[in-house]
Amino acid sequence: MSRGSIPRSLLRWKIDAPPACCGVIDYIQLLIISILFIRNATEQNLNGIEAGAVYLLHRKNVYGFGIDEDQFIRDLKGWYCQKGDEEPSREEVVEAINHLYAMKAADFNNGKIFLKEKVWGKME
Repeated sequence: MSRGSIPRSLLRWKIDAPPACCGVIDYIQLLIISILFIRNATEQNLNGIEAGAVYLLHRKNVYGFGIDEDQFIRDLKGWYCQKGDEEPSREEVVEAINHLYAMKAADFNNGKIFLKEKVWGKME
């Protein structure tokens, strides 16, 4: 043995297996995390105006910078006219936007609307 070296007998470590309860606790943690993830990643069905609002917000890419609420209402009503559909009333559009807010798909800040959720799917 050279000077300053550690004897080999001290380098052996004894590592015990974790107690059986740790496996159960880990499983419960995994189950809770999975439930929370699935709850946050569920598909939301939208009515016609809500789907149109999400589509238009996505097309305008308002994820980070938002769009003025009044401007968006005018744009959505104009978009419905361009499609040849019946123009929704302002109250219907506001109700749809509020429902998106309740679903946590959209957010409001300083009179602007922000899209919080990434859009997947297509408009039919």
